[in-house]
Amino acid sequence: MPLRTTLLILLVAITPILAIVPKNLVIFGDSYSDVGNLQRQTNGPLWVEDVAYAWNVSVYNFAFGGATCDSDLYALDPSDKSPSLRDQIEIYYDQKLDLKPEETIYAIWIGINDVALATADNGAKPVSPNEITSCVRSQIATLRHYFKAVNILLLEVPPLEHMPFFFEQDQRGDASRKVNTLFVVQNADWSSELNIRLKIIYTHQLLDKVVAAPASYGFNNVTHGYWEVCTGTCTDNENDYLWWDAGHLTGAGHKIIANEIIRASPFDVEAYEVDDVDYVKEALSEPATKLKSDVYKAKSATGTLDNAPEKEKESTASSGGLQRPMSSSNMTWSRVYAIWILLLLIMTFFCCFSVGRARLTTIMASFTTKYNSRGRFVPLRDLESSRE
Repeated sequence: MPLRTTLLILLVAITPILAIVPKNLVIFGDSYSDVGNLQRQTNGPLWVEDVAYAWNVSVYNFAFGGATCDSDLYALDPSDKSPSLRDQIEIYYDQKLDLKPEETIYAIWIGINDVALATADNGAKPVSPNEITSCVRSQIATLRHYFKAVNILLLEVPPLEHMPFFFEQDQRGDASRKVNTLFVVQNADWSSELNIRLKIIYTHQLLDKVVAAPASYGFNNVTHGYWEVCTGTCTDNENDYLWWDAGHLTGAGHKIIANEIIRASPFDVEAYEVDDVDYVKEALSEPATKLKSDVYKAKSATGTLDNAPEKEKESTASSGGLQRPMSSSNMTWSRVYAIWILLLLIMTFFCCFSVGRARLTTIMASFTTKYNSRGRFVPLRDLESSRE
């Protein structure tokens, strides 16, 4: 086999060994991620189901429709409270799943209800974008401390001003942009302080682009919800609409979000984009599929995990600092270096082997020639003739 072909085969063989392959996807959030804990709010697979299918991971979904980061930030009637991000993390804690951090990606999509409540004109004390992002940071610290979470995916708050329910309410759009800006600005600090890899998905920007050029994304209507226009009497294709109802995405909208995540290759996870959600639906319908999360009961937090930020600092100080996880870019280059080093070693081996084999062949040829000539009659030269 030619040396070049052999090296190519070896490269293909060792690349999967060096790559990090996630096995688990843990989700926290609101109705944009709720696959059935409270109620599904779309006509097809949610973004998280599309992503789980592409990544081929086990799903643990703790999202509840109506969730905020922390219900205690708002003056809500108990009957209006849905398990918040803080509550959901404690529900996850109660399951004692013991997932390996290096094999698990945590995804958080929260903030729609926070922004809606923070900008509501109801006489309550307003909640600032800083308070919302500080709350999110605190919950990420909880994940880091209690579950040693390393790989955390954070989706931006979507543009509320484009939702039919809040259409052209610019104050809500401004508030969501401020929250997202703080996510981006504080990304490096959070990553450094908590020793995590935090990947932000720019869902706000993506949906802005969809609304600005709907035909480019396959939509005919981005201003009304399907159920606002079609109440079971029209023949419109559901997925020609961006919005399923006044505040939630269609399955087509979720697929766009999912493919944005897949293309981003967070934490160097490589996968093909989802083209046909029918394959996702089929996979979800299989009995005992790992893509389908269990349904979890709603529960309010008891405060068991509330001291995570302080405990994180204490453990960091007492241990001399937690081991800093390698950044995604550094991990990528480390793999490249490792591959090239292995290739160099392989090439050196083959070169030495080739030289050694050539030298051995020469020696054997000489040996054979020398000993094969023994006993053979060699006529004497005619010296007289040679003189002439």
